Amino acid sequence: MRKTAVKLTSFLLAACLLLALAPLSGFGIFLPVRSLAATTVDSGTCGENVSWTLDSDGTLTISGTGPMRNYLPLGNASSPFQENSSIKNVVIVSGVTSIGKCAFTGCTGLTNVTIPNSVMAIEVGAFSGCTGLTNVTIPNSVMTIAVGAFSGCAGLTSVTVAAGNTVYHSAGNCIIETQSKTLIFGCKTGVIPSDGSVTVIGMAAFSGCAGLTSVTIPASVTDIEDAAFSGCADLTTVTVAEGNTVYHSAGNCIIETDSKTLIFGCKTGVIPSDGSVTGIGDKAFSGCTGLKGVTIPNSVTSIGDNAFTGCTGLKTVAIPNSVTSIGGWAFSHCAGLTRVTIPSSVTSIGYAAFYECESFTDVYYTGSEEQWNAASNVPDHPEAFELSFAHVTVHYNYDPVHEHVWDEGEINTPATCGAAGEKTYVCTVCGVTKTETVAATGEHVWNGGEITTPATLTEAGEKTFTCTVCGATRTEPVEKLTEQPKIDSDRAKEQNGNLYSAPELTAGELLALAGEGASVKDQKGASVAADKPLGSGMTLTKADGTALTVVVKGDNDGDGAITSADARFALRTAVELETPDGWRLNASLVAGGTEVTSADARAILRAAVELDTLPLI
Repeated sequence: MRKTAVKLTSFLLAACLLLALAPLSGFGIFLPVRSLAATTVDSGTCGENVSWTLDSDGTLTISGTGPMRNYLPLGNASSPFQENSSIKNVVIVSGVTSIGKCAFTGCTGLTNVTIPNSVMAIEVGAFSGCTGLTNVTIPNSVMTIAVGAFSGCAGLTSVTVAAGNTVYHSAGNCIIETQSKTLIFGCKTGVIPSDGSVTVIGMAAFSGCAGLTSVTIPASVTDIEDAAFSGCADLTTVTVAEGNTVYHSAGNCIIETDSKTLIFGCKTGVIPSDGSVTGIGDKAFSGCTGLKGVTIPNSVTSIGDNAFTGCTGLKTVAIPNSVTSIGGWAFSHCAGLTRVTIPSSVTSIGYAAFYECESFTDVYYTGSEEQWNAASNVPDHPEAFELSFAHVTVHYNYDPVHEHVWDEGEINTPATCGAAGEKTYVCTVCGVTKTETVAATGEHVWNGGEITTPATLTEAGEKTFTCTVCGATRTEPVEKLTEQPKIDSDRAKEQNGNLYSAPELTAGELLALAGEGASVKDQKGASVAADKPLGSGMTLTKADGTALTVVVKGDNDGDGAITSADARFALRTAVELETPDGWRLNASLVAGGTEVTSADARAILRAAVELDTLPLI
């Protein structure tokens, strides 16, 4: 009697544990399912009649009537959404008429935005820096897209304007103002149409477009506005089509032909030394972080404002004695810049020309101290000298005729087994560069190889080796197997005469792992269809005759599914109402012990209601 009472007590305790977790239909008891709906985590207003809510799934909903508020990117006037990486999805409800200035600046987690047909304006910087945004559709209601609305959206690959928009249209993943033929925005997959529909590339049209690697300016383009390609750090190829009457290209740079002004250059840009360039324009190389060195030819007389700002890869610069002026902020934020040679021909150095060049230590100036003070003086801004040269040593009366001291050099084009490469050296004194050819390596350097055709018991396999230098390949045969290899993957593992399988792995998937000649049969010896999930108690027979019993943890009835019935069987086993052995016992042991307990039953039940997953073994 006492033993029966103990068993009953154990059964009731275990049942209580199960009931506390989830529904147990086998006992006729059902518990309410917890709601998984998203909840509101924050809310507020973003316009006179416009409000917002942010839910726990990262969806920001903007609703109301009229325009959103305009914001500034800094201080108390910044947007409540600025740089909020938890915002994943923006849904603007019909009734809102504008997307405010800098509204979603820096929302790097934003991947999707829904713009309704009520929106008429997208203001300056509205989505600037939203690097996770991959596609955007402009509805036909939009009449205004301000400069920089999508600037720095490096992840954008698809840009579409809805049919019926009377102001804009899209082509080649670019947005074009139809009447003025101005391309106002392009993404990293953007191709400027060459059908005559574009004559102007607008201000900052491709600004901050990381991922854009090449661009061709059509013959129809007659105006490229300020900072059109600023910050396109990955650009390596820049071409102007033949027949363009305003611009031409040379050395991966764009040059305004008549004025001889270089208006844009990329990280592979080389300033032509044939006299075709006399001025380096404003922002010409701005944000070109991959530019490692620059040789300014003797034909250049002026360097424009912000010409090289943010060129963090520049280390030294030698300015030739043809240059008379260096513009404001011209080399600002060049963090890697250490020394500059400036000739006495320079009579004007603009405001903050070398501001925030944190590694900048030396200026080699060919004139006197008096000449230097006159050149670096900015009458309206006496603090300008301090901004650029406070921590810099100026070496006066420098003689540019000297023996070059070359640095260790940097590989521009790696040598391969069959082709020579190129290496660039920079003089640490004056910044002049030179290039040398790097000889071809001659012999392949093979990697460890990869099995491309696995060997079987009946057929040899093949292993492919790849040269780590040039990419050439060679193959070697792999001998036939003398015994079948053990199955060992994250979804199926062979161990101690058993084949442990993940839930829902099909017979076909297992046969693919087992190799040619294997078969799967059910508990009665019948062949199992390829699309049927494996169940405990099935048998895998490998090509070499090895027979393995399939075990799916939690599936102790062999039906291929983990249900409350399996949990109930484990619970009955725990209180000694069932005494399984073999695969049924193995499938019930999920909690790490050697005997089935209520913990095993609880774990199986949690897996049945998808609260947990069970171990493979």
